[in-house]
Amino acid sequence: MQGRLFAIEDAFVGVAPPPPVEGMGTLGGFKMQIEDRGSLGYQELNRVLQDFLARANQTPGVTVPAGSRIPGIPRHQGTLALRWSPGPWQAALELQARSKVVVNDVGTFSAPGFGVWHAEVGRNWTLSGSTLRAFARIENLLDKTYVGSVIVNEGNQRFFEAAPERNALFGVQWSWR
Repeated sequence: MQGRLFAIEDAFVGVAPPPPVEGMGTLGGFKMQIEDRGSLGYQELNRVLQDFLARANQTPGVTVPAGSRIPGIPRHQGTLALRWSPGPWQAALELQARSKVVVNDVGTFSAPGFGVWHAEVGRNWTLSGSTLRAFARIENLLDKTYVGSVIVNEGNQRFFEAAPERNALFGVQWSWR
C-alpha cells in the first residue's frame, strides 16, 4: 500500500503505524490540500473540492455525510499581499484570513474566523554571484487576539490554542548559484 501512496505525483505522503493501544495514539486521520496550480479561480477550485468529497462519499469505508463540515478545516482561508520593490529595497503588507473552524465531529463548537496583518521590509545586496538579503518582519501587526490553532475533539473541550501576540522577526538570507 505504501508503494501506491508514494507513487502519487506532486503528493507528500506520510504513513504512521496504528498506536499499540487503540484510541490512545496522537496521530490519525488525514490532511489534504487542493491547490489551484492552473490559476483557474475560486469557483473551479470549489467545484473540484465538491467533486472530490462526492467521490469520497461513494468509496466503501469512507463516510463523509453530505453537508458535514470536517473538523479542523476552515471553509475559506487565504493570504493577500501588497509588495513594493524599489531597487534593492522591498516592503510588504500582508493580510492573512481564515473563516470559522468547527472543532468537534458534531459541530457544536467552533473557533471564529480572523484576519490579521503582517508587515515586512528588506534589502538585497549582490555579492559576486550571490545575493545577501536582510529583513525585518512584524507579525500580528495590530496585536489581535485570535485562535491560532485548534485541537479537534479534545476530550475536556479545551479545543482552542491562542495565536502569538505581536512579534518581530529579523533575519539574513544568503542565496548563491
